Amino acid sequence: MQQWNRRWFLATLAATCAAEPHGKGRTFPSVAVRYPDPATEFTVLRLTDPQFSSSLPLAGNRGVTARSLLYASDMAGDWQAYRMDLKNKESRQLTEAGHLDPASIALLPKDRGFWHFDGPTLVETAFAGLKSRDVYHVPDVTSADGYGRDVGGIPYRASRSAVAPAPRFSRVSQYRPAVHD
Repeated sequence: MQQWNRRWFLATLAATCAAEPHGKGRTFPSVAVRYPDPATEFTVLRLTDPQFSSSLPLAGNRGVTARSLLYASDMAGDWQAYRMDLKNKESRQLTEAGHLDPASIALLPKDRGFWHFDGPTLVETAFAGLKSRDVYHVPDVTSADGYGRDVGGIPYRASRSAVAPAPRFSRVSQYRPAVHD
């Protein structure tokens, strides 16, 4: 019979901790709780833990399918995108964004991935393999008067809006002509 010693125990403990995934692809167990609502006496299903902030995509952005829910939360320390399997209520971390805009997450057509803003960069991430690619970088248009200049020298004021998928296009940013008084 083999003797287990302290050295073996510490080696297996270190290997176990190193094998736990961090960041993209990490799975979080279900925290769903059913409870009776005291005001309406209906049963309510709470899907996320109230000790963390969670956010659904904006109203124009699709985030719910028949099998999953796309949302943003700060349960890993900072804002990241997650996909919850509605059958077993487990969440999977989808991003390692430095400056995720929680309101910008939106499903791609045919539910093969999603878009999100990481700072001024629009990022597309596929669900298969969680491969990300930068789609667009919003130019820095700030100046002393708050206006930028395009190629023709015409002043404009830019504002980033959420990604709003439409049947044939997405609105990434909108430009408003500058009004000079």
